[in-house]
Amino acid sequence: MGQDISLIVTRDHIKDISENISHLYRNGFLIINLKKSEFDYFVYRVLRSYKTEINDYLDENFDFINVIKELGIKNFLAIHEADWGGIPSSDTNFAVIDENVIIESISVIDFEIYEDDLFIEIPENTIDAMKVLNYRDDFESFQNYFDFVRIFEDK
Repeated sequence: MGQDISLIVTRDHIKDISENISHLYRNGFLIINLKKSEFDYFVYRVLRSYKTEINDYLDENFDFINVIKELGIKNFLAIHEADWGGIPSSDTNFAVIDENVIIESISVIDFEIYEDDLFIEIPENTIDAMKVLNYRDDFESFQNYFDFVRIFEDK
């Protein structure tokens, strides 16, 4: 069975999260499930525009930015994992600290599409996005948006 899930993970403590936003608290982290993956395109935009501040993208209608702005989240991990039959097809992760994308934390499966003069050069010394917030988890329990919603509704 394939997996396709996009999450925002933060240590920020948020009170009064709307029930319309599927989320869980696990091991001191708030995990927010997103309906669609925008992280690949967002990374493309960041690397192409040379702009790393989240506020630079407010007018571009990224749903995940609307969610973090609504909740006041300034530090988070963006995690997208997708596979088909256990073979990774699209994994994109990055960290945001104080509303700035940490370029060294960007991780995508295929960096070759980002290798031309139009993109920011990703440093050779990268940082594991998960380590920025000391986050580790096994996402096998979350296969997709609807599995996460089922777990969210059962809590």
